[in-house]
Amino acid sequence: MRSKILGASLVAAAALVVSGHTGGAQASTTVRPAAVVNVFGTLDLLLDIYSGSTSSNPTFGPILNDKLLFSASTASAGTELWITDGTANGTSLVKDINPGATGSSPRDMTVLGDKVYFQAYDATSGTELWVTDGTANGTTLVKDINPGASSSSPTGFTALGSRLYFSATGNGSNAELWVTDGTANGTTLVKDINPGPDSSSVQLMTPFDGKIFFNALSGTLGQELWSTDGTANGTVLVKDIDPTMCGSYGCSGHPVDFRVFGSRLYFQASDSVSGAELWSTDGTTNGTTLVKDIKTGANGAYPGGLTVVGDKLLFSADDGTNGTELWSSDGTSGGTSLLKDINTGSNSGSPQYLTKIGDLVYFFASDASTGSEPWKSDGTANGTTRVADIRTGINGSVAYCGMCLGGEGPKFRQYGDSVVIFADDGVNGAEPWITGGSITGATILADIRPGSSGSVGGGHMMSGATFQSAVVGGKFLFGADNGQVGVEIWTFTSPPGAPTAVTAVASTNSATVSWVAPSSTTVITSYTVTSNPGAFTCTTATLSCSVSGLLSNQDYTFTVTATSALGTGAASLPSPRVRTLSPQLGSLLNSLTPVTDIVSDSTLGAGSSVTVLYTGFNANELVLMLMASNPVVIGSANADANGNVAITGIIPSSTTAGSHTLALYAPVSGFGAKQPISVTASAAGGSTTGSGTSAGSGAGSGGGTPSVDPATLPATGRGDGPALLALLLLVVGVGLIAGRRTVAPLLGNHPRRSR
Repeated sequence: MRSKILGASLVAAAALVVSGHTGGAQASTTVRPAAVVNVFGTLDLLLDIYSGSTSSNPTFGPILNDKLLFSASTASAGTELWITDGTANGTSLVKDINPGATGSSPRDMTVLGDKVYFQAYDATSGTELWVTDGTANGTTLVKDINPGASSSSPTGFTALGSRLYFSATGNGSNAELWVTDGTANGTTLVKDINPGPDSSSVQLMTPFDGKIFFNALSGTLGQELWSTDGTANGTVLVKDIDPTMCGSYGCSGHPVDFRVFGSRLYFQASDSVSGAELWSTDGTTNGTTLVKDIKTGANGAYPGGLTVVGDKLLFSADDGTNGTELWSSDGTSGGTSLLKDINTGSNSGSPQYLTKIGDLVYFFASDASTGSEPWKSDGTANGTTRVADIRTGINGSVAYCGMCLGGEGPKFRQYGDSVVIFADDGVNGAEPWITGGSITGATILADIRPGSSGSVGGGHMMSGATFQSAVVGGKFLFGADNGQVGVEIWTFTSPPGAPTAVTAVASTNSATVSWVAPSSTTVITSYTVTSNPGAFTCTTATLSCSVSGLLSNQDYTFTVTATSALGTGAASLPSPRVRTLSPQLGSLLNSLTPVTDIVSDSTLGAGSSVTVLYTGFNANELVLMLMASNPVVIGSANADANGNVAITGIIPSSTTAGSHTLALYAPVSGFGAKQPISVTASAAGGSTTGSGTSAGSGAGSGGGTPSVDPATLPATGRGDGPALLALLLLVVGVGLIAGRRTVAPLLGNHPRRSR
């Protein structure tokens, strides 16, 4: 797939353009956008469902079995039910419910159990209740509630337990409260709340305390608060909040914006005394009370956008002094107060689109220096801050939908540890932006529709551009119009980046691999290390793990991938090659005594010279200095008459930065010691000298200063290994003849010189 720099122009297609996935082929003269690749991830068109410049106007439904159900239009099928797993190959029409170009216009999709219920139209039954399990055979009419071609137009679906409540027309009544268990016989009228030709206009159904609470209209009461347990007798008026003849609907407003908070249900409602204010209920008449008259008098504060954050209920309200600002409540009158006067004085900050994400609420609001910009709050005044001034100046970046149909979706959506914001910077139009996680402020993901028109919201007159979004299969999906293919579904993918600085330390049949964490928009849950050859793996949540099952005396490299909730990222570059130890050498090195005084400064640079002073060896015996973690002989010398040795060697310049082991070993006597060291990427400069006084069994007289001059000792690098080995074989062979001692297995398993 082609890639381009952020905000680059579209790529014109020839006779046929294939985007790199099946289903991406477009008709002649179509302009197919290239994928936009930036530091945050990859943004691409999912599929041109309605081929060409005509919009498919996708309208998002719920997630079912990790797939998104949505409606979309094509020339041949009209608006029908579709499904996607976030890939082009996994995007398909579920069923042509109303064959032909008219379409069934599915809407109000709601999950109940392992199925989704929705409203759809066919020419035989009209607009009725349908159900789907995501397959064509599993997509069926539940019941023709209003028999024949007349429609019951079910809407407002709300699940509680194993049943679904909704408003529908049927059984001789207008829109009233119905319930279904998913079967035709179990789909029944609950109660005709407003008998006669008028409907009760049931809406805003909200589960609370084992019941459904809702707003309904009764001819004598007006629009008031009701509840139901699913039976006619259990469907009752909770309270006539405004007992005047017109009811709360006809006077100052009806119960709206329901939100469960703690053990009560909160909402905005009006009475003839206080106007529209904050109310709550425990489900009983006496327990339905005004929380606080925020704006005294009959005009009301109009609290809206009720959102729970921690132990606070946040909302916007106008107290008549500070304008419409951000308020919080603990459910009591005394605990209900102005949280922050964002636009100080009598001017309004006008918080809107409050959306809870994690432990924060995101919203748009205005302060004295900016127009409506994205803010966030943790429920405290100090924790209520502006995210970014996306559109500098007083106009603000809040993006409105204008003439969009079907209302507006949320302006904020969580994606991993980040938050995607739909905003207009005044230059690129309304586009997706990203904030949160390690991102300071907000950054545009891409100018999908080049120029000031914007790809989302704006003047688009169809619901497919109304800031719809969802997270499916580790991808962020949203509806957008790039100005060429119409309103279609786009995807933003942001798995973790590739780990860096991968290093390995080999043992006999395993290797410990370490790395540096990559950048990521979300928490990395695991890493996987893979060997080459063999594809042996280990998985961990830390930055190091041991790969086992390796062959001994074999060269290996290792790559690492990172995985988060958004998927698995690209593999790292291979580690520098390491060789596993032979069994004999591995056993030998494991048997050496760990000490801390082979070298005084244990941090050494690759390519640097190191001189060690040690004692406890037999008089005049040969002593080797090894980088035991690779392994390679890097120096040698004979002990003096007192068993002291001074050896100068070179840390191989190819040594990877990290933890290693430096060892001294006398092949004839078998005496030796080892010490952990840390190798830096480049030589620190100069020589490093250590002095040790450890003595082993059978050693000659120890202690004191070596009688040898370290400056006269040979410095042996990795490339000198074979020549040195030949010399060692000769020396040790003479020693064997003279002393009849067994040679330790090191000499027969010396690693071969690197090529």
